[in-house]
Amino acid sequence: MRQKLTLALLALMALAIGSQDQDIFFQDGEKSIILRDFVGKSISYTPGQLVRFSGTGSPLTADVRSNGLLLQGNEIQGVAKPIASLFYLEEANLSGSAVAIMDSKVREDFELSKKLRTAPGPEQSRTRIDSARMVYAGTQEEGELTMPAKLRVRSDTTGARTVKKEDKDVAQTYTQALDLVGTSGAISLDPNAKTSSTNLKKGTIQGPVEFTFLRSETDAGAKEPAITNLVGRGDKLIFDFTGTARTITLVGNVHLVGTGSFNGETNVDKLIITVDEKLQPIRYETEGNPSTTKMKTGDGGK
Repeated sequence: MRQKLTLALLALMALAIGSQDQDIFFQDGEKSIILRDFVGKSISYTPGQLVRFSGTGSPLTADVRSNGLLLQGNEIQGVAKPIASLFYLEEANLSGSAVAIMDSKVREDFELSKKLRTAPGPEQSRTRIDSARMVYAGTQEEGELTMPAKLRVRSDTTGARTVKKEDKDVAQTYTQALDLVGTSGAISLDPNAKTSSTNLKKGTIQGPVEFTFLRSETDAGAKEPAITNLVGRGDKLIFDFTGTARTITLVGNVHLVGTGSFNGETNVDKLIITVDEKLQPIRYETEGNPSTTKMKTGDGGK
């Protein structure tokens, strides 16, 4: 038994320090997690259990390809845990120009290479979060990302789907872009989600919060796309995509101006935006006083 553990540890250290890519500090046999560009560094390993690591860099990278999560920063302390033959990130404390990226294509390519899926999905999304510091805690099934300092979230999505219009199935392509800033926040993630748009489960962003949202949908045979363009702000933003009624709620000193699905302007104490499974806004509700809303006539989405 001792010989087996020794051989396992030697194999791991060979992966950690003997890679042909000298920038790689550690990678497992399946390349489900890759640590690179570590300068000051340490690692400890319990065979079949945990990998504890720390280091500095400018920046360093923790690339968790098994769920498409990439972390970058100047300093990190983290723990990775194996489940079956793959590693997943269990916790990480990241500081110094911290970046978290969720990329559905990275996860999809990894799953295809390991025969965990048979074909690419209909949507590709990439979400990037920037902050001075981040704390990640999670399991294979869920994760929590906390940013105690100012943060910025940028998300881009492209995809295709079939929608029902006048009782007919219509092929539709779409693009979507979100840019959001706040003073601090916490976001719950679903690492196993098939797209980054649904990687986001729920979260709270403290403000003042400012955001822009742009979505373009093109139906087969259409001459022009339908465009939704929103610019908003508020004291706090809360989103919850875990139920059938997916909502984005702005609270306090809310201002929203838009074209397309919301073709007008509103100033209100509370605004609830209901979105579909692809995060396209489908309903707007206002609450509280004072409240002023001005809607424009005509098709604002062209």
